[in-house]
Amino acid sequence: MGKRSKPGFWKRMQTRYKLSFFNENTLEEVWTLHLSRVGATVVTLVVVALIVVLVLSFVLGTPARTLLPGYLRTEDRRQMIDNTLRIDSLMNEMEIRDLYLANIRDILTGEIPADSLPPQNDTTRTWQPDILAKASQSSEAFAETYEQEERFMLNTLPKPDEGLVFYPPAKGAIIRDYDAGKTGFGILIQTTRRAAASAVLDGTVVSVSYTIEHGYVVVVQHNNNYMSIYRNNIEALRKEGDAVAAGEKIAIIGLPGESGNDAVAEFELWHAGKSLNPEEYIVF
Repeated sequence: MGKRSKPGFWKRMQTRYKLSFFNENTLEEVWTLHLSRVGATVVTLVVVALIVVLVLSFVLGTPARTLLPGYLRTEDRRQMIDNTLRIDSLMNEMEIRDLYLANIRDILTGEIPADSLPPQNDTTRTWQPDILAKASQSSEAFAETYEQEERFMLNTLPKPDEGLVFYPPAKGAIIRDYDAGKTGFGILIQTTRRAAASAVLDGTVVSVSYTIEHGYVVVVQHNNNYMSIYRNNIEALRKEGDAVAAGEKIAIIGLPGESGNDAVAEFELWHAGKSLNPEEYIVF
């Protein structure tokens, strides 16, 4: 008797099977299902597809969609856009502020670069210095008399804004006088540690910075083109943009490396871009 040929793949897939369910107590057949392998595969795929559709409908149609990675709620997306715009605006403001403070620093330190344009001849000048007429004897006599009188006259011109009353920036004794930029542009005041530095006039704080050498440095812009600078502070009590009154505390004097109860405050006074001797304006 010859061997039976093995049925092919497609034949096996089309072979039908019977799946019966019986009552365990009565052994009565209660449900019967006839399926081939092809039918079982199709039914399985349909069931899986339905489950996927139901799950996606539930996730996308309910608040559960916020659990999906990368999904943002409408409020979160709107807040993110608003924060991005705010950050961009703040960066622009910071660039403008940094440029402004850099210009102030260059003015105070005298590091403003010279004009790169070459000097131009004055085209309005139509005379030559060497062809001017020689001064007459009467003119020379008047000039000599004027010089002699001025030599013995005291300068009685009032200082700018003589009516202003400057408050002392700190209580203490001056240990280094103003020397017109040889060792600095200000004076040194011996005071007690954690004493208060006070504004000398009404004004607005335009800069609060920190350096290793001088600690917190506070710059206050006043009316009439006056500016005051307070160095060697361990803490700043005001921030940029704050309005301050004359005599108001703006910083705590002291440096982290100082020992004991003594501290040294450094103070500078400027007017129209020129440093001034504070002792000529303030009673210490």
